[in-house]
Amino acid sequence: RPDIVASWKYYQEFEKMCKELDG
Repeated sequence: RPDIVASWKYYQEFEKMCKELDG
């Protein structure tokens, strides 16, 4: 399902952004 893949990629980017802000 493309929508699940899109949401997963979005989450990965979100998590990376949070780590950059936290670090």
